[in-house]
Amino acid sequence: MTIDLANRIRFDETTETVELDFSNLFLGSGAEVNALYDQIEAQLAASDWDKWFVLLNVTDLRVDSFAWVTQSRRGKALTKKYSMGTVKLDDSDMTRDELARTAGTEAFNPNLFASREAALARIAQLPSLRLPKLDRTPQYDAAQVATRLRLDEAARVAEIDLSGLSLRHSGDVNVVYDTLSALLAETGRKWFFLINTEGLSVEQTAWLSQSRAAKRLRLGFSLGQVRYGEAALENDQVVAIHPLHSRAEAVAELDALRAQVA
Repeated sequence: MTIDLANRIRFDETTETVELDFSNLFLGSGAEVNALYDQIEAQLAASDWDKWFVLLNVTDLRVDSFAWVTQSRRGKALTKKYSMGTVKLDDSDMTRDELARTAGTEAFNPNLFASREAALARIAQLPSLRLPKLDRTPQYDAAQVATRLRLDEAARVAEIDLSGLSLRHSGDVNVVYDTLSALLAETGRKWFFLINTEGLSVEQTAWLSQSRAAKRLRLGFSLGQVRYGEAALENDQVVAIHPLHSRAEAVAELDALRAQVA
């Protein structure tokens, strides 16, 4: 059974809240539970944020005993990955009686409510865990990057000039490496890379993207590579490759590498 979530999930950016309406549902199997949570997590993953307050309406939700373990596991996983705080809404007489009976005692659940208004008021008291969004607008364009690639057809050397670039985030990384990949793909062949990293700066917010992009470029188009120049990389994991200090040294090493491969 596929549950239509069109009217059962709602994002409110103003309150940083996602409302999940499980009211009057009957989940009779683990497969139904998984299908439901797969849809929810897909919409959460496609949203603009990775953290939300969760308002879960469980009024008249019924979960068969065969589905309970799966329901519990998927609910906890969703909460751990996406929730900054979860409150439950159960608009039933039983819940009202429970809230009245446990008020002022240790058994009182501060995140269970019998009205949507009260649940939202509770969410308004919770601290947001969202980090400010990073503007990933690239400071370079493809035309600028294209001038940094020089191909020596005879020697089969692709000289890549990364000198002086400042890679601040994945936006900068993507435009640089996507452009290089597209240009090299047009040649239909692999190349020996001679890479100038003099003054290359990779900030911490970009190092993982840069490391992965550089690896994809190397695996896709390189017969071997040599780097030279002192890069200003901020993360020790990126400084795993020790470039040579001068272009002449790098060219000599690359010639030796080409001779081995030839």
